[in-house]
Amino acid sequence: MKTVADAVEEFFINKGLIVPGTPRDEWYADNWVRIPVKGFRIPILPIHGFKKSLILHDVNHVLTDYGIGLKGELEIAAWELASGGCGKYYLYWFDRFFFLFLGLLLFPKAMIKAWQRGRQQRNVFTYDIDKVMEMDVKILRLLSDVT
Repeated sequence: MKTVADAVEEFFINKGLIVPGTPRDEWYADNWVRIPVKGFRIPILPIHGFKKSLILHDVNHVLTDYGIGLKGELEIAAWELASGGCGKYYLYWFDRFFFLFLGLLLFPKAMIKAWQRGRQQRNVFTYDIDKVMEMDVKILRLLSDVT
């Protein structure tokens, strides 16, 4: 069984979001968000609830296989909005709508496709973050209709 936490940790390491060997409790409890830019990890000021929403967003990346480049981030914004929205993460709603509109300007066909895909699936923003991290990735894919 591969837990969601294991899959997210692997995703974080592969994308340069955390340093390999960092204890899970440390990166999970850290309030700062660090964005990789040209080999540097730039810290972003913590905003209430943003870190949890970002981790759930990364779970959505693990589920959907959308990339973390510009196009992938724009596509996943459309997918997240269409697949149930951002739940109680109000600040993240604004972020997602901004990315949706930017994506419609830059990649309209890909955004429509991501939106249509999202209408058939469910994201994880309504899940309790601690419970979702303990789940089996395969079970979460089935619950989200992401196959």
